Amino acid sequence: MRVDKEFLCRQFQRAATSYEGQAKVQDCTAARLMTLLLEYGVGSPQRVLEIGCCTGVLSRRLLRHFPGIDMVLNDLMPDFPSRLQLNLPSLTFLPGDIEGLPLPGCFDLIISSSTLHWLHDVEQLLARLSKHLHPQGCLAFSLYGPNTLKEIRSLTGLGLDYFSQKELAEMLEKYFILRHQSNEEQVVYFPNPLAVLRHLQQTGVNALSRRPWQRQQFEQFCQNYQQHFSSSKGLSLTYHALYFVVHKGL
Repeated sequence: MRVDKEFLCRQFQRAATSYEGQAKVQDCTAARLMTLLLEYGVGSPQRVLEIGCCTGVLSRRLLRHFPGIDMVLNDLMPDFPSRLQLNLPSLTFLPGDIEGLPLPGCFDLIISSSTLHWLHDVEQLLARLSKHLHPQGCLAFSLYGPNTLKEIRSLTGLGLDYFSQKELAEMLEKYFILRHQSNEEQVVYFPNPLAVLRHLQQTGVNALSRRPWQRQQFEQFCQNYQQHFSSSKGLSLTYHALYFVVHKGL
C-alpha cells in the first residue's frame, strides 16, 4: 500500500502530544539502534543527519552520546522543532519529505529510527544518501518489517508493503559495506481491542485508511481480535524491527 504522506503527516501531528507515552516499542527500537551504532558505527561523528526525528526519542540519545555534534534534524511534520524541546546552537532543522528535499552537504553519520518503511522508494533514497556520506561515513537505521501489525493486517487487509531483511540487505550492498543486520519481534499486550486501536491512533501509525468504520465493522473487528489474538497476557500486537549499520567505505 502506497502511503499518502499528507495524511500521514496529519495523523502524526494529531498524535504528537501522546506519542511518547504510547511509543514504548519505538523507544526500545531507538535504544537498540543506538547500541548497534556504538558497536558497529563511526567512533565520534562530527556532523549528523537524523531522518524522521519526530519528538526526539533518538535525537536525545544521540546528543547524550555525542555532545557538541553538528546535527541536522529532519521530519515530515513542519512544526516538529517546537515539539523537540531541544535548544542547542548546533542544531539545524530540515522540515519536509526527505524523499524530495535537497540535503545540505555531507555527513559522518546518517541515522533513522522507525521511519523509512513509510517511504515510497527506499532504494532511491539509499542511493542518494550514499552520496552524502563522507568517506568512511556510516548509515544506521531501523525500520519495520513484514510481521509488523500482522494482527491488524489479518483482520482488515490493511498494511504497508514491508521489505524483508534480505531484500534490504541486497539493496544496501549496492551502495555500502554492510557491517550489521538483525531483526527482532516485539509483542505488546492490551486489555481489549479498543486499547489496541487507541494505541495505534496515539502513535500515529493508523495512517493507512481515511475511511471511518461503521458500527458493525467496529464490533466485528473487536470480536475477531478477541477471538484470534487473546492470551493470558492480553491481546497481542506485533512489531517486527529490522536493523542495519553500513559504511560507505573508500
